[in-house]
Amino acid sequence: MRHLASGWVLLPLGLLLASGRAGADPLVDRQAVITLRALAYDNNLGKRAGGSLAVAVLFKEGHSGSVDSSRKWTEALTRLGALKVQGMPLQVVRLAYTDAASLKGAVATQGLDALFVCEGLEAEVDALKAISRSAKVLTITGSAALVERGLSLGIVLSGDKNTILINPQASAEEGVSFGSDLLRLAKMVK
Repeated sequence: MRHLASGWVLLPLGLLLASGRAGADPLVDRQAVITLRALAYDNNLGKRAGGSLAVAVLFKEGHSGSVDSSRKWTEALTRLGALKVQGMPLQVVRLAYTDAASLKGAVATQGLDALFVCEGLEAEVDALKAISRSAKVLTITGSAALVERGLSLGIVLSGDKNTILINPQASAEEGVSFGSDLLRLAKMVK
């Protein structure tokens, strides 16, 4: 528990350093920090991830909101890249979603452990779920609707606060086991 507690102290420090940079989006920076905090509470992360934690930020090419969101998330997570999650270094890639076969190949060849799903990919949720469940890859989003549709973890802005949403069935199917400390803070979605 001491390791996790130290992570809670280091992550806000990283956020403070990152948010002062030009072009930083403080809302996304805060959500990125919360995302990494949540990942630290996955009891199965070490088994699934191996030596490093590889996160792909998925977006839909040609969808301006998706492209913009993916850039902000990629930059925010990259700024936090010097931090470790459960002792593992963070690797972040930005990946345009073209089709299920290409994503399945990317998951295998790039060793992806988590997929952050940006807006614009709502029509691809079933394909994303199939890939994430078969490959045991955690799905993350900023959309409550996508968590309700079967993605595992949502970091959603509610008013001026971020809410952690967890779809327990989806998480279990993706091989994720969030600890009770996180479950007490999160809202369960079925």
